Amino acid sequence: MPTTEDIQCWSTTAGTNASIDAGIGWAENQARASVNNSARGMMAAHAKHRNLNNGSITTGGSANAQTFTSPVGYGVVPTGLRALLKIGFTNSGSTTLNMDGIGAVTIKDQAGNNLDANALVAGRYADLLYNGTNWILMQSATVAPALDAMAYNGMQINGAMEVSQENGVAPILVTNNQFYIVDGWKVACGGTTPTVRAEQIVVAPIGFNRALQIRATVANAAPAATDYCAYIQHIEGYRISRLWWGLAQASPITLGFWVFSTITGTFSGTVRNGITANRSYAFTYVVNAVSTWEYKTVTIAGDTTGTWVTDNTAGMSITFTAMSGTTYLTAPNVWTAGNFLGATGTNNLVKNTTDLMVITGVVLLPGTGAPSAAQSSLITRPFDQELQTCKRYWEKVRIYNVSYSTSGTGVMGMAVRFPVEKRSAPTSTLVANAFSNATFLSTAANATEVQCIGSVTATGTYILDATFTCDARLP
Repeated sequence: MPTTEDIQCWSTTAGTNASIDAGIGWAENQARASVNNSARGMMAAHAKHRNLNNGSITTGGSANAQTFTSPVGYGVVPTGLRALLKIGFTNSGSTTLNMDGIGAVTIKDQAGNNLDANALVAGRYADLLYNGTNWILMQSATVAPALDAMAYNGMQINGAMEVSQENGVAPILVTNNQFYIVDGWKVACGGTTPTVRAEQIVVAPIGFNRALQIRATVANAAPAATDYCAYIQHIEGYRISRLWWGLAQASPITLGFWVFSTITGTFSGTVRNGITANRSYAFTYVVNAVSTWEYKTVTIAGDTTGTWVTDNTAGMSITFTAMSGTTYLTAPNVWTAGNFLGATGTNNLVKNTTDLMVITGVVLLPGTGAPSAAQSSLITRPFDQELQTCKRYWEKVRIYNVSYSTSGTGVMGMAVRFPVEKRSAPTSTLVANAFSNATFLSTAANATEVQCIGSVTATGTYILDATFTCDARLP
């Protein structure tokens, strides 16, 4: 049966088009009265094709079973049909698309895989091609930038876990408190148990040198409601300001990371606003194989409400959750009012002391573009440049001054400028000294320098030799 006003049925051989489209009657010796109808029918066919490709159609149905009505009203989906659709729902996993009630067809990515959660984001656009078997997601509306641009657009700090100024590879035991284990990343535990051992390790997937590992030393198989254990990074408001979160124009973000776990199943984490911690988005990911590095990506819709600061305080928190009680669990893949750490029904990594989890290669990018697993190591910034970024938040500084006193008394001081201006005036703490003919009095610091004041105790040469930690990290 000829299709009406549909360019998909038109032939590339001109002579066969006389009667191929029931709504367009171009033919030899056609009646003059039919010319206007044929011309108008052709215009209608182009308009229908235009509307399939201009994003004016919004999908209906549900998150993982989406539908749309085409302008043509097909009985069969034509192979090669392409549609640019506005997405009505953010998907949470494998998704089908049903056009004109013909039947649900699975959407695949270009590699032939079912869609991951958040591959389709509500309010965004998706370019889809029917290949005769499946709808293929060609490209999201936000085009992935070049690799070098992606690396320097990353909002994370020390995603490759390489910089560890304070602890090096020394393990830290964490119980009902929190510690920065490597620069930018803390491990936090709440409740009476568990105790976890957290440390930087040298085992990492190809392309990376370091990773951050946690393992329970005191297990918690049945966490109380307020128990939790998680990796956390607080991100400065300046670094997320480009997202426009809290406004209607809020951009989505894409999180990529490598994970290694001794147990399989579904794990989770959250994105939260940093200061007020009253907006949370729980995401999930699946570990498929035991003790195997796996690469994951998650796209998260921008939050159009809430308070998201854009100054030098904590604008956003990223959490990877090892264990949580019910107080801090919520439904996944939706923005929720409240302070949450993970998704309901996900794994407890610390239920015994034989299991561990390792994370590295974390990137947090604006938009929906994500690097592939092979590209992921190219997206994290090089160590020397990441080190400078980390020094905005924490640094160890040595002040050394040699002078001479003729009186054997007096006060002497010296200041050292930071190579990188700190986020705010840091807390400076004396951690080592080797004074000669002098004693330490005090230290002070602002965002640009640290000062040491000492008291001279003897005539002759004296030395002020002091090492300070300068901490401007986000709380």
